[in-house]
Amino acid sequence: SSDLSAAASGSFDARVAIYGTGALADRIVSTLGDPELHCRFVGAYDDRADIARHAETAPGCLGGLEDLIAAGRDGQFDRVIIALPQSADHRTADIARRLEQLPVSLHVVTHISGDLVEPTSRHRVSSLGPIGLIDIKTKPFADWGRHIKAAEDFVVGSIALLVALPVMALVAIAIKWDSPGPVIFRQRRHGLNKRPIEVLKFRSMTVMENGGDVQQATRNDARVTRVGAFLRKTSLDELPQLVNVLRGDMSLIGPRPHALVHDDLYGEMLERYANRHQVKPGMTGWAQINGFRGPTDTPDKMRSRVEHDLEYIDNWSLWFDLRILWLTILRGFRHENAL
Repeated sequence: SSDLSAAASGSFDARVAIYGTGALADRIVSTLGDPELHCRFVGAYDDRADIARHAETAPGCLGGLEDLIAAGRDGQFDRVIIALPQSADHRTADIARRLEQLPVSLHVVTHISGDLVEPTSRHRVSSLGPIGLIDIKTKPFADWGRHIKAAEDFVVGSIALLVALPVMALVAIAIKWDSPGPVIFRQRRHGLNKRPIEVLKFRSMTVMENGGDVQQATRNDARVTRVGAFLRKTSLDELPQLVNVLRGDMSLIGPRPHALVHDDLYGEMLERYANRHQVKPGMTGWAQINGFRGPTDTPDKMRSRVEHDLEYIDNWSLWFDLRILWLTILRGFRHENAL
């Protein structure tokens, strides 16, 4: 097993939040006071009405589970430790599933029953001093990872935009020549931590749907213009998203963003769908180069896309990103599922 401090060593002090107040939470707070662990306690959260009054963490309780999720989306901590008594094992498992959507490392004290945690290779045992933990998930792009990812987006994105500018100018002229309407289509979609962003695309259809009723394109869709059909087949309609990347709304590589109404629909159908929002959405991704692009008109199609998105988040590295970029150049611009 590894120690929690190993991932938080050096200049990266981990900010730790605790779900639970009581003797176990007090013990964790006390342990976090060890400077060698390079961790800093930022607050406790609990929903239980019978919080033990003698617990040192109870008076400073910052709210319940929804407050914890909101704080996590605001980036107020790097790690969450679920510290509930053994009698609350089933509730611990439910809370862990809710917290998996946050871009943080998630740990559970090891007294939880093994059959309540979905068995995957991601779940390892670690320790915080003398306290044993199950590692449910690791924070995406932890420590230097987020700086490497940001540098990759800026450098590669800037070069790609410069190279693409002549093509983008020709595309804009073709769109204006082919049909009336604006060159750029703007649509609100969810970004990092489900924050709404405005995604840019070249207009490929005669409609500009951006509300609560967004109909996905289908094969031989009458709404698709002549130039639009070519743009969608070649993915040239996505080129304006290089501006989204340089603005910091999107990344070159990541889960593809969906219209807000589709996010809400599949978020209700698929339990782990919201976990895609731990990272910025991407122009291309592991799901797309594996053929999971185009219409997502069934839960099974979306489930396959989500599985690949989460596989990417769990296994991210610079080399993984470069591999996806290269494969996108080789085979990602044209695909039979692109409509």
